[in-house]
Amino acid sequence: MNTFIACHLCRSGEDLRKSHILPEFFYKPMYDGKHRFLRLSSVLEEKDKNIQKGIRERLLCDACETKLSPYEKYVREVLYGGEELEVSSSGRFVYLHHLNYQKIRIFYLSVLWRMSIASGDFFQDVDLGPHEDKIRNMLLKEEPGAPEQYGFLCVAPLFDDNSLGDWIVQPHCTRLEQHKVYRALFGGLLYLYFVSSHKVNKIIKERFIQKNGDWSIMIETIRNIDFLNKFLTELSEKQQFV
Repeated sequence: MNTFIACHLCRSGEDLRKSHILPEFFYKPMYDGKHRFLRLSSVLEEKDKNIQKGIRERLLCDACETKLSPYEKYVREVLYGGEELEVSSSGRFVYLHHLNYQKIRIFYLSVLWRMSIASGDFFQDVDLGPHEDKIRNMLLKEEPGAPEQYGFLCVAPLFDDNSLGDWIVQPHCTRLEQHKVYRALFGGLLYLYFVSSHKVNKIIKERFIQKNGDWSIMIETIRNIDFLNKFLTELSEKQQFV
């Protein structure tokens, strides 16, 4: 007797597809000639692994995959070309203008939600608790919510003036004031998701994507980002023993 496993999003669909937790286009810069990427660990006892595909689990039915697909396509074209962008800069900030607010919000919320429902150990530090179902309902109704509702900052880390385009680092949870903040690096960009029922301060709120489609991205050296600097240091120390 087959056990019915419902889609995590609509909770009714079956025949679940192997869904990417992080979309496939984030892994492409990392693949070698055999279409593998190396999963690095800074833990001395844990071996680095060659992985054939991005991390996937049976999460969504075909209809829900199709529902989220246009949002994924839009962000892929924003990040990697295909979508015409209006860009300006000032100091340590790059500003993207007139983005599609709904598509940006739905996509990045879907990534946060998938990291939370994933069962694999790579995303084990992402646990949204009661916020998980609230975000699920936003995705199901395709409602982006307000900028500060599960808002996210974007930082472009640099290492020796080079971007980290082929880096994916295991997400971690930290606290900032009254908020849980999930930090995740993928596609060369660091995202900080604020998951809380409390209001964020004005400065942080202004760095979230705004309803008019404006989004500010901060450029920062990896040495000034504590957990990435720690990861890099530990990884370097591990390599000395290999």
